[in-house]
Amino acid sequence: AAELVVDPKQLAQGLAQVPLLEAVQVPLLAGVLAASTELGPLLTISERIEGFLDAAGPDVQRGELSWTLSAPDAGLDGGVDGGVDAGR
Repeated sequence: AAELVVDPKQLAQGLAQVPLLEAVQVPLLAGVLAASTELGPLLTISERIEGFLDAAGPDVQRGELSWTLSAPDAGLDGGVDGGVDAGR
């Protein structure tokens, strides 16, 4: 059995430490840079990532992954004006 608990904010900081020039020079780091670019913003608004993997029988594994996002701030509307005409 295996358990996984990740602090998403620390993971985002770690992924952000890969400089572009190094990723170009070392092809193995290109995937880390891509993960940082794609997952970084999502990780910064996440609270917790946890999961497990367990053997359920011969050649059968059972697993679960839970990814909890932070609640949005009440003052942020994501660019939606709620139908209010800003020009009036």
